[in-house]
Amino acid sequence: MFPDLASQQSFNGVAIDQVFWTFNTTPNAVEALVQPVTAQLNPRNSSNSFAEISFSTFTFNNYISFCSTIFGDNVARGESVTSSRLLGRRELVMTFLGIAMSSQSATKGTYAIIGLQGGPEIRDTSKVRWGALLPAWRIAYLQFISKRATIDSITAVSPNQTLDGAAKWYGENREPT
Repeated sequence: MFPDLASQQSFNGVAIDQVFWTFNTTPNAVEALVQPVTAQLNPRNSSNSFAEISFSTFTFNNYISFCSTIFGDNVARGESVTSSRLLGRRELVMTFLGIAMSSQSATKGTYAIIGLQGGPEIRDTSKVRWGALLPAWRIAYLQFISKRATIDSITAVSPNQTLDGAAKWYGENREPT
């Protein structure tokens, strides 16, 4: 059974919660865009699939209500230090991803954000506009952002000591990637 991500209960395995943000469109248009992809991930709606897929859409009346939902008061206590890497083809292997997904607290796991900001628009940018692009984007497939060097601002002795501890953990566990 796929874990209920909203419950924040512990589970073994990998859970992926994919979020698409679109503006000036309708829920039906987004569903028409996403449905072929989800059909490919779970062909023939197999109950034996390793993937369980659910899809829902939400509409907001304005940008402020959208932002208050994704950056609400329940998000502020997700304390951790973030690491970001641009990944190319050679980094998309289990060894690298295993290190990148390591967590300082085994019970909390790792929260990773995979940004697909690259793609054809970046790759096919004309050479006269290359100065506007970070050169690493020309070979990157995606941006991998992970959060899991644990910090606790309530019991911290000082901000410096808290950040020093997180930096030390990253240096020993994540940076060798």
